[in-house]
Amino acid sequence: GARRGDVLFFYDGLCLMLKNLLCILAALNRKYFSADEPRWIEYELSQMAIVPLNMWSRIQDMFSVGETQAVQILEELIDEVLVLVKQHQPEVELTAGQRRKDMKVRPCYHKPNLH
Repeated sequence: GARRGDVLFFYDGLCLMLKNLLCILAALNRKYFSADEPRWIEYELSQMAIVPLNMWSRIQDMFSVGETQAVQILEELIDEVLVLVKQHQPEVELTAGQRRKDMKVRPCYHKPNLH
């Protein structure tokens, strides 16, 4: 989406993935978190013992750096959250998620004809 200038799509995807990570972290920390209305994220993260280092500042960085670097930060956060899940909930099966993460996404530069 970023390569074709579809910024709404790109940032919507970043936000969706961040909400998913926050939900996973809330579950690991046995806290309630609503991804429907994500508010006070810095505070919520400060109340969690199990969280990637400097997560709040890294989230902020994602929205002030270029798209390529934002994706890199997101991928690092995903990897770190998966490590935390493995450490604190080893019974959770992560192989399907890892396979999806390893899939290569092919870019789509033109809107497909769906007729």
